[in-house]
Amino acid sequence: MEGSRSARFALLAAAALAAGAAALALARRGPAGGTMTVVYRGERFDVPRVGTEYSEEQAARIEKIILGETPPASFPSFDGLVRYQRGFAVPGQGESTGGFGDETPLGRFTFLAVEIPRRGRHRVLVYRQEGPAGAYRFFDDFICEGPHPPVLTFRAQGGELLYVEDLTKRVLRTRTPARPRSP
Repeated sequence: MEGSRSARFALLAAAALAAGAAALALARRGPAGGTMTVVYRGERFDVPRVGTEYSEEQAARIEKIILGETPPASFPSFDGLVRYQRGFAVPGQGESTGGFGDETPLGRFTFLAVEIPRRGRHRVLVYRQEGPAGAYRFFDDFICEGPHPPVLTFRAQGGELLYVEDLTKRVLRTRTPARPRSP
């Protein structure tokens, strides 16, 4: 009996994976010979497939939306921050979240980054957590150059907060925590 349950579970899992792969392939291809419509922040974009296929004109419109967005002043939880990022990220483009409350003597920090299509730039929002289970308050907002969204860690040095890119170990920005920026 146990063996047949395991076999059924394996068969169902394989079928689910195959269905998911087929749906992903169809979504990437779009309708045969046509385009698919992507809706981002209430605006429609017709693209050949989900990915980096935004035209120059579309990329300029998306860049204006991303740069014009006022970051929320706070989130009650990390889940709220992640939900916001999922809506702020451009479909088919890069995004990253991290820090996950990196503990420094200057506080706990988390970031989210979204890619601006065809620009090699990313908007990065930084939030400071209030206490171990507290809300996340807006702290900083900047543009980062590079081919991929950054993955940051936060370090304190001489009363300053350093934003360090994980892969290159390059310091992207330095801030004084006593003076957070307004959203």
